[in-house]
Amino acid sequence: MPAEDEAPLRPEVVEPGRALALADFSPPAVSAGERLLRFAYRLGLPAGALHPFRKRARPRLTATVSNPLPGDAAAGKALRAGHFLVHGMKAAIADTEFTGPRLPPPFERMVHGFAWLPDLEASGPRAQCTGIAERVLGMWLNANPQPNASPAWDVGHTGHRQLTWLIHAPLLLSGSDKKFRSRVLHAMAETARWLDRNVTRADDKLGEVAGWAAITATGLLMADGGPRRLFGEAGLIRALGDMVGDDGGVLSRSPLGQIEAITILVRLKACYAAVRRDPPQQIETILSLLVPPLLALLHGDGALGSWQGAGAVPADQIATLIKASGVRTRPLRDARQWGYQRITAGKSVLLLDAAPPPIARHARDGCASTLAFEFSHGAERLIVNCGGAAFAGASSRCAWPRACAPRRPIPR
Repeated sequence: MPAEDEAPLRPEVVEPGRALALADFSPPAVSAGERLLRFAYRLGLPAGALHPFRKRARPRLTATVSNPLPGDAAAGKALRAGHFLVHGMKAAIADTEFTGPRLPPPFERMVHGFAWLPDLEASGPRAQCTGIAERVLGMWLNANPQPNASPAWDVGHTGHRQLTWLIHAPLLLSGSDKKFRSRVLHAMAETARWLDRNVTRADDKLGEVAGWAAITATGLLMADGGPRRLFGEAGLIRALGDMVGDDGGVLSRSPLGQIEAITILVRLKACYAAVRRDPPQQIETILSLLVPPLLALLHGDGALGSWQGAGAVPADQIATLIKASGVRTRPLRDARQWGYQRITAGKSVLLLDAAPPPIARHARDGCASTLAFEFSHGAERLIVNCGGAAFAGASSRCAWPRACAPRRPIPR
């Protein structure tokens, strides 16, 4: 983990009730021809219409992505034993409802976002995992044959699902069943088309960013994807500019949201690397902005504190993410817009929330934690927040965790 800046702290005046400023990023500069392709694609013209004399290609992947973020081997072994494992809760795969009513939020993201695929890949050789991946994917496809209004087709879940499918395609397409491989490839193509039309209908900006990243990755990795990539890059950079403040903190003020945003960009960069293409400079800039605020919320043991519904995230998980980002930097000293302040003295670390609660349209599991603080000395945490509403939902189907995290100020 990067070393802490040892420069002495200077007193600063913190303006009360300051608003979060938005980061302004323009779409990447492209040629006149590429602008025309992007415009035509935005109007809804399919790739075949842009190349009318070219034979329409069947859905296929043009590159294999090297997974930049390994999963949890223990959760993968639970999958091989027939269970999903989410924040300590086990649920039998055979009893899981892949469609219909809402599931607990963390479990829903695991099932519909296919966050279990990296865990399965980390649990053993590919030959031992392919059959399980195909079986679970087949169950999901049977339950969701067409896009519908269920949580399975939430824009955020769909974006994560498509990005995960593309990155872990070797695990899904290595079986001997040619009909199943064709079905999976057509599902990827259909999902990308659905995202093209619905990405701006996400519940929040983080979900929209996941959708745009999936569109961009599909344009990179699937045949005839050039216009879709141009369309996705422009939308992604606009959405990132709307989601991230000038100091690099996400507007939800959630460390989990910060981690999710970094994870999306790290995985997208791996897709660019697979086709030997450099990502737009704006994506690199956003990534370099996102990392320092996250580092500012780490204690002396390198693990994350509990803020805005987040539980304590282990140090090794944070270190793996930062290493994969490729960003080498120090913790942000004064996060004026994200609102968290960090004070160090020797081995002691004081973290303080010095900003108003996030507004409702940005927050998922946010709470009114203004003036809350955490204090640690070395590897020992002495004063901590309860946190955990974002994690508690994994073990409960009721709405009490969200009720414990009010999104509006309580009247006096």
